[in-house]
Amino acid sequence: MHLALRRRILRNELAPGTRMSEIDTAADYEVSRQPVREAFIKLAEEGLLEVRPQRGTFVRKISIK
Repeated sequence: MHLALRRRILRNELAPGTRMSEIDTAADYEVSRQPVREAFIKLAEEGLLEVRPQRGTFVRKISIK
């Protein structure tokens, strides 16, 4: 899950500013919310997602580096 989402972000298939939903992502990948939640945490630690309390989780703008 983590690597699949990471790949999509790095390939710009998930554009910066895209709001990510645990429920929708879990449904898309036909998994429970737990692996999605864990992937979101790892991606946030890597600086690829931004978690905004009470607002949601969003794809961050990243540099080519």
